[in-house]
Amino acid sequence: MPRPAERFTVWRIRNGLSLAAVSRELGITIRTASAYGTGARPIPRTVELACVGWEEEQRKLSRTPHVPG
Repeated sequence: MPRPAERFTVWRIRNGLSLAAVSRELGITIRTASAYGTGARPIPRTVELACVGWEEEQRKLSRTPHVPG
């Protein structure tokens, strides 16, 4: 099983997010996002869950048809 830092980095890359975008989307600093990705800091469970929720929200948004208004 991949380490949390590896899972975080894979999640970020899979979703096409830069460290700056991750920091905006999750409400953390770029430095913290970088530390999570390298394993320098442990990833809190709340951040892991935020990543899952963010990805699910993006899936829902991509399935929602655009209705011209």
